[in-house]
Amino acid sequence: MTNPTSKNAMRNGSSVRVSLGITCSVPDCKKRVRTGSYFCINHGGGLRCTHPRCKAAARDGSLHCIKHGGGRRCAANNCGKGAVGNTDLCKTHGGGRRCLHPNCGAPARSGGKVQMCQRHGGGKRCKVEGCDRVAAARSDHCTLHRKPAASPAEPQVTSEPVLLDERWAEAPWFILDGPLSEEREEPVKTG
Repeated sequence: MTNPTSKNAMRNGSSVRVSLGITCSVPDCKKRVRTGSYFCINHGGGLRCTHPRCKAAARDGSLHCIKHGGGRRCAANNCGKGAVGNTDLCKTHGGGRRCLHPNCGAPARSGGKVQMCQRHGGGKRCKVEGCDRVAAARSDHCTLHRKPAASPAEPQVTSEPVLLDERWAEAPWFILDGPLSEEREEPVKTG
């Protein structure tokens, strides 16, 4: 299937087919679609990795994603990682964007201050006012301020110990968890 609005875009010696002027069908996505598709590469357009159970995008005319051997490889000796950006190196060996802070060559992080490493303010930060810590993965908060999602399958557990009677008072290993009812000295069943 040919598309009159597409052309071959040469990038680092590889041919990538993109449609000119047509944006992805996903609402609020402004990226261009891949030829023969109505979606950008991030939303399922283009070729997918042929490795079993992998749904990642195939890279640079290959049949595989970066993880499974597709795309350009790092030029450093015995390094099998994928090359980053317009360089022939992986992040470990100096590829990709670098921190612009003086005397710092660490990899730059997206989000936060423009083209800075995590130490110098790059990367996503915690949204709690006054906290400058790095946000945890897939979260808007740092590990200190992130609240774990409550599982509805787990019963509520309180830290208030309840003893059955006096003979068990000497046995701290036999403690039930649960709030006391106001009328009786028995634990209330929860969950």
